[in-house]
Amino acid sequence: MQDTAVKSRLAALCAVSGMAALGLTDNFVPFITERGSLWQFHFLRGLMAVAILMVLAALGFGILRPRRFWAVAGRGLFQAGAMLIYFGCLAFLPIGVVVAGLFTSPLFVLMISALFQGKRVGPWRWGPWPWALPGP
Repeated sequence: MQDTAVKSRLAALCAVSGMAALGLTDNFVPFITERGSLWQFHFLRGLMAVAILMVLAALGFGILRPRRFWAVAGRGLFQAGAMLIYFGCLAFLPIGVVVAGLFTSPLFVLMISALFQGKRVGPWRWGPWPWALPGP
């Protein structure tokens, strides 16, 4: 039980840290695109991500070799395409509009898993969480 709680806290910390890093980089994209290209930005971002993953793997926090190569490659291609569209939009649209589009991704995950994977989706997954509802 305690091991699960520690993993949940670590997962939450990683998610919040990732969103904070994404939020930080989002604010610099309009300035970066004035001097460089979107491809340079993504290349440098990818290099930094691979370097961090290599350090984490060297410290024993996982492995870099995928178990199912085609599944990882497919997921990576979709994610890369989504991030290219996302960061490309940041150069032209206000950050609030682009982030609003990004935050619709859980809805698309839900719809795709229901339509193509046959998963049951009840009202709990479609509705807001109780702590997100306005108080009396």
